[in-house]
Amino acid sequence: VLGTPADVEARLTYGVGFRVGGVVADRYLIYGRFGWVRTNAEASHISIGTKDEDFDGFRFGGGVEGKFGSVGVRAEYTYTTYEDPGITGWDIDANQHLFRIGVAYYF
Repeated sequence: VLGTPADVEARLTYGVGFRVGGVVADRYLIYGRFGWVRTNAEASHISIGTKDEDFDGFRFGGGVEGKFGSVGVRAEYTYTTYEDPGITGWDIDANQHLFRIGVAYYF
């Protein structure tokens, strides 16, 4: 039924990725990230009921890491573009932007 709400919920995501980069000023690591991702999602709508769908995608982005004494800090951005899952009558734009910040203590 057109105009009725639909719901898509990601359940499990896994993949393989690579980081390629280099050290700058003996303290910072700048890198690019790329890889393949698969996400299993549950899609539900009044017209189709509930379906499990797998979305394949490609992830790319970059980040920087720095070490200050015994503390490490990382900031990273990635973008994942997923293929259209091909559910008849649905136009799903399932792309993802992800920004992460991390702190580590080295002892």
